[in-house]
Amino acid sequence: METSPSNVTRYVNELEGALGARLLNRSSRRLSLTKTGKTLYDRALSILDDLAETEAVASTAAIQPRDGLAT
Repeated sequence: METSPSNVTRYVNELEGALGARLLNRSSRRLSLTKTGKTLYDRALSILDDLAETEAVASTAAIQPRDGLAT
């Protein structure tokens, strides 16, 4: 994503602060999602899938002629 690890850390910290919830379990050797982090991740994926589907529907509708209109 062309950003530094320190920026990613800052963004995650800001998001956790805004949500008031910890999203990652951090240790010196490992990162893992908390239950809240996993829920947020799954929901975000669902939203992105819905958005992609909506864009596909809109694109298809834009190129299909509508009945009753002269072209």
